[in-house]
Amino acid sequence: MFKNAGAKLMSLSKVIFGILAALGILTSVGVGFGVGGETNFIFGFLAFVIGAAIAVLGAWLSTIMLYAFGEMCENIRNMREGMGYTAPQEADLSQMASQFSSTMSSAANHIGNAANQFGNTVGNAASQVSSRFAAQKQQQPMPNAQQPMPDVQQSMANAQWICPNCGKPNAPGNAFCTGCGCTRN
Repeated sequence: MFKNAGAKLMSLSKVIFGILAALGILTSVGVGFGVGGETNFIFGFLAFVIGAAIAVLGAWLSTIMLYAFGEMCENIRNMREGMGYTAPQEADLSQMASQFSSTMSSAANHIGNAANQFGNTVGNAASQVSSRFAAQKQQQPMPNAQQPMPDVQQSMANAQWICPNCGKPNAPGNAFCTGCGCTRN
């Protein structure tokens, strides 16, 4: 039913053109007799010729797009056949679906592994930072009335910082991440 659709569309447009042109010509005959009647043959004939020309032109314009689309479909089919293209069979489609499914599954596994590695890196960096803060806190003497409490921002400035963008640990003095160039703040 759908094989050679381009040729079928071109044939259909020819049939539609013939029907529309015939109806238009028959209508213009009626208009010609109505305008000219039996007494004024020249006006009747002129109305018939103009009506028939308009009918044929209208029929052609209304079917030219359908014919052009059919011709385009036919040319594409001929080009495919010339290049040795054959439409995929049902077995080929199921094999393609299976390959697509395995590719998507593999991609999902890679993304999951990357997310786990990222989480482990961030977790390790966070534990390193917290252990350094704990070690610094243990080394500092307890504040008393004569000693002021150390500034928390100063403690953070001396600690290694983790890039929020890529998770790479950076030296305390770095204003930019050495991994991705992201700013510290």
